[in-house]
Amino acid sequence: MSRKCDIFADKGVITGNNVSHANKRTKRTFRPNLQRIRLFSDILNEKIRLDISTKAMRTIDFKGGLDEFFKKTANRKLTQKALKLKRRIFKKEKKDALKIA
Repeated sequence: MSRKCDIFADKGVITGNNVSHANKRTKRTFRPNLQRIRLFSDILNEKIRLDISTKAMRTIDFKGGLDEFFKKTANRKLTQKALKLKRRIFKKEKKDALKIA
C-alpha cells in the first residue's frame, strides 16, 4: 500500500524528531492513517478501491458520498488519481443528462 492518500494531495509521510527526556533528537517519520476501502459511485454505478486517510473518509461521508464530494471539492486539493476519477464522474453525468433530454 502506498503511503499517500489517493484523495487529498497534502496527506503523506512527513518527518520529524523523537525527543528524549535528555533532549536528544533522533529522526522519525509520521505516517498518515490510511485505509484501503471501496467506495460506491452512484453515477458510475461501480465500486472504486482507494487508499484514503481517515480524514478523507469522514469528509466524503459528511459531503454525502463520493459523487457529491467531488462536486464540492476544489481541484487544487485533489491528487492526480482523484482528478481522473472526478473527470470520469462528470463525463458520465453529462452523458447521462444528454441521454435524458
